[in-house]
Amino acid sequence: LADRSPNALANVVDRLLASPRYAERWGRHWLDVVRYADSAGADEDIRYPYAYRYRDYIIEAFSKDLPYNEFIKQQVAGDLLPAEKPGDVITTGIIATGFFQVGPKLLAEQDKPKMVYDMVDEQVDVATRAFLGLTVACARCHDHKFDPIPTRDYYSLASIFASTKSLAKVEGTVSQLYFAPLVTKEVADRYNAHQEKVKAKQEDIDEVTGAEADRHAAALRAEMPKYLPAAWQYENRPGSMADLKLADFARPQNLDAVVLERWITYLKPSIDVRPHLKRWYEATDTATAALSHSETQQRLPEPPATLVELARSFQEELKTSAAEMNDAQQAHRKKVAEARRLGMPPPERINLDVAKQRFLTDVTDKKGPLALPENEPEKLFSVESQAKLTALRQEFDALKAASPPEPPMACAVTEGPSVQQKVFIRGNWANPGEDAPKQFLRIIAGEQQTPVTQGSGRLELAEWLTRPDHPLTSRVM
Repeated sequence: LADRSPNALANVVDRLLASPRYAERWGRHWLDVVRYADSAGADEDIRYPYAYRYRDYIIEAFSKDLPYNEFIKQQVAGDLLPAEKPGDVITTGIIATGFFQVGPKLLAEQDKPKMVYDMVDEQVDVATRAFLGLTVACARCHDHKFDPIPTRDYYSLASIFASTKSLAKVEGTVSQLYFAPLVTKEVADRYNAHQEKVKAKQEDIDEVTGAEADRHAAALRAEMPKYLPAAWQYENRPGSMADLKLADFARPQNLDAVVLERWITYLKPSIDVRPHLKRWYEATDTATAALSHSETQQRLPEPPATLVELARSFQEELKTSAAEMNDAQQAHRKKVAEARRLGMPPPERINLDVAKQRFLTDVTDKKGPLALPENEPEKLFSVESQAKLTALRQEFDALKAASPPEPPMACAVTEGPSVQQKVFIRGNWANPGEDAPKQFLRIIAGEQQTPVTQGSGRLELAEWLTRPDHPLTSRVM
């Protein structure tokens, strides 16, 4: 208001555009459009530890007035653009592809093909909304109801993202996100090779502690016919013995009070559905209903023979489950050793029947009745195991100390195996239909297109989006 020159308006506009706050404000609008977050949300809510690099890239792009066509190309295919010098890492371009990585992901989904195509669907959705102002993802299961986008066009775009790597590992209970190193392949390979050595040493340590935990569990398992009936007996003591301390109850029976307390806690009815304990609850309900305490009764109830027999039955079930688990672990260790010998990635762990192993995993969990004590568990280890652990931990510490520094990383995507996509009828990956070659929306790009046959097609998508004659891209922005 105080500036009376003819350039007053231009001066204030220039001042505001030069402010760092300008880039932060408008960068924030863009981050809202592209559903930016610091974690994957959904089931496991896995962190995106390097998401801030994408955020900073966006702010810098607005700050230096990066041309919009370059802004699009870097986010869609920045990792595929030419480097300034041969051999250089395309740092900015790699970071920019965080556009596709930072969305919501159901990483614990057990139907893995469905999980992958849910991610692909989300990537199709964000790209078409952000750049084209279209909700193309509506056509995943049927032709779009309002716009001229057939299902085949959706899968033509989906094939681009199905051929793009967003996960480091798909298999396993929780899939692992892909993070891109911002260094040369040689530097990244050297770091990863050393981390594999550290991981292998930790597995050696875990093997020793696991063997000791199994030995401890086996010893306590042998005592189950004593502990389970005793747990019922203590819980059903007469009112006149309400003040009887658990330790005083356990001592005359040569029971460990801590283990007995864990059994009492574990056997109490829970909101969790535990089918393996159904027989126990039925038997104890019957036994408890048969009791008739008087106020002056000074004797503990005798556990019925049915509870003792049931405890022996549980003991055998756990013994069988433990043997199956041990066999699976031994087989896995052999495969891991063979993979290391051949310089191959370690195989996935063998997944046993979760329902069948539920009882075993419950009672051997951290606070389970067959678990090692929480305080100083290694005091119960054999002398040989204690010595072995000491040596292994020294080797582990030496490896950690000698580790090269972690290279800078980014939440990004990269090229994956090229997928020859089919239309999934009604969106079901298990029901494939006609071929859907990699190409663009026919209502915009026309019917006469040459399908992409090499690579993911992201670079071609970036070029198509930024063509000067594209009717939507500039207008949508």
